[in-house]
Amino acid sequence: MFLLLRILFVVLLVLWAFFRWKEKSTAELRWQRRRHAVQWVAAGFALIMVIGLFIERLLS
Repeated sequence: MFLLLRILFVVLLVLWAFFRWKEKSTAELRWQRRRHAVQWVAAGFALIMVIGLFIERLLS
């Protein structure tokens, strides 16, 4: 399960970098909004992974 979360996290980071590049190259506001949305989703995934790893170590 954590492998899937890590892969999704990396995909989100790549998406974030792509949206950042598009924002800088086109100066359109829609890329900034998309980047912020992906940033919050990636932060949520990171929080879930940290909490899950903490619980996993706590239970073992």
